[in-house]
Amino acid sequence: MNNPCIILVLQPLLLDFVHHMRFIQLLILSSSLFNPLFAQSTTDSIQGQNIQEKPFLKVDLGKDRTIEFVQFIQLWSMYSIDYAGSDKQSRNDIFIRRGRFGAIGYARKQLYYSFNFAFDNLGKDKNTSSPGIPNLGDNRDFFPLDVFLTWQKSIHFNLTAGYFRPQVGKESMTSPIYMPSMEKALPNVQPRFFIVGRNTGREAGLNLGGIHLGNKWSIGYNLGIFDPSHELIVGEGNRWAPLTTGRVTFTVGDPELQKYKIQYAQSYYGKRNGTTLGLNASHQGKTDLFNRNTFYGIDILSNYGPIDFNAEYDWMSRNSYTDVRPCTTIDKVYSIKLAYNHYLKNGWALQAAVAHSGEVADDVGDAAHLNSYTGSNDQTINDVGINWLIYQDRAKFGIHYIFGKLEEKKPDNEFSYATAVFQILF
Repeated sequence: MNNPCIILVLQPLLLDFVHHMRFIQLLILSSSLFNPLFAQSTTDSIQGQNIQEKPFLKVDLGKDRTIEFVQFIQLWSMYSIDYAGSDKQSRNDIFIRRGRFGAIGYARKQLYYSFNFAFDNLGKDKNTSSPGIPNLGDNRDFFPLDVFLTWQKSIHFNLTAGYFRPQVGKESMTSPIYMPSMEKALPNVQPRFFIVGRNTGREAGLNLGGIHLGNKWSIGYNLGIFDPSHELIVGEGNRWAPLTTGRVTFTVGDPELQKYKIQYAQSYYGKRNGTTLGLNASHQGKTDLFNRNTFYGIDILSNYGPIDFNAEYDWMSRNSYTDVRPCTTIDKVYSIKLAYNHYLKNGWALQAAVAHSGEVADDVGDAAHLNSYTGSNDQTINDVGINWLIYQDRAKFGIHYIFGKLEEKKPDNEFSYATAVFQILF
């Protein structure tokens, strides 16, 4: 098993980028399109915590009750260049990569709610080289994404109940809205299938969490229990085995969060100077498919002025049934991201970003580079791009070039594509 070295070699990357300049067909949007919509200055303060978003429609219902309607669209124009293991023709594809609609607010004082629904991959070509499948049912799939309540007793004690992401694996927990990379890294994908069996990464359960703020330091915790129901995890469901999760964070400098929440960001637009280290673990006992399923992870987020850096490394251990004896396998995923933000006088910013992520599977089963018990496979993905932050991540335009390898597709295991991305949250 090769040791995954997290190294970005810029010279070969740039040469490969120039070699594939066919992506010039990408959608280029004129800056005049955005001026009427976002003429106001982006003076929102991050202050080391939540992104201070101005709501599109927020209604005060009285007696500490509020409702805020939120919408998000992420439009991609993607030019597929090379396909791993296939000789498909290069092509362009315009589709809605992500769509969100929902409501957040307070049902009562200290009782926060979030009800959000998703419509993803609308109009996606099945032959596009990026991961993910088109929206099924003739683009009619509209499904619940986050449905939960949080009782905010204090900053130290917050109880969340409903259908949401278990609080392990930082990349999986972080919203794709607030990322410098075009797409979420590989620690988002396989851990979700490994822990809950769904690519959305959500499950029904309870989570207790809180934060303690010190003087230029802070700590945080999350403890959860979930009831997995997906057949990829429980099989026929004849055995009941709850999933338990835990996460603890240590921060030096400005806190990542000054108010407890279960949504996160990767950039603070020059408003934070601090580093957060996170340790994660989950455990599930015997189901119809395995004897034991455990997850361990470590992650770091550093924001210092214009520089944003984050990295993650996760281990996924499963003791599976075989015809002869139990078999324990360990798959690994990792990622590293770096962004530099150049701020303009009008409050906008140009953000240069690079990312590298990989997956290392235990070679178990008939196929090389694949773990047949977990579905994990050997692969790497690299991303280099630039984002135009028109109103921070609430409205941005980016151009990214992505390339990598799917080892199971040898000898023609390389893939590449280039994408223009426009997203708006309102």
